Amino acid sequence: MLKSNSFRTRDSQMLFTLSTFIDMEHPLVKLASIFDWGSYNKYIPPLLREFHDAPDKPVRMLVGLCFLQQTFNLTDQEMLRQWVENPYWQYFCGSKHLAFTQPATEAELTAFRKCVGEVDLRQRLEASVKKEYTTQVIVKSMLD
Repeated sequence: MLKSNSFRTRDSQMLFTLSTFIDMEHPLVKLASIFDWGSYNKYIPPLLREFHDAPDKPVRMLVGLCFLQQTFNLTDQEMLRQWVENPYWQYFCGSKHLAFTQPATEAELTAFRKCVGEVDLRQRLEASVKKEYTTQVIVKSMLD
């Protein structure tokens, strides 16, 4: 049952607060709380400022999307489609409310990886996860 304050309206749309109806013990919710978002907020913005075609999206959203795409071995298109359907993915990427549209385009994700360096980003994502979890544990627990 949803809490009475779990949604509000904006521009005649209902906004459902993710934290009121997802399981806060879910592996991705736990990972989101310990993930080193701060390091990405330090090193990525200067890189994005150097590129005129860098996406204008929150760093956590872009990093989270890349993490999900890499972890589940999906194409950008597959990952974006599944992100809309998965409130845990949305929460992990920093969304506060349930979204019904894709948070970025494939072109924006490609531009982001180009700006920050795809190999460097992949290595940093792997290192972030290894601090507390292994990718295998996360994926296994989510697929069980």
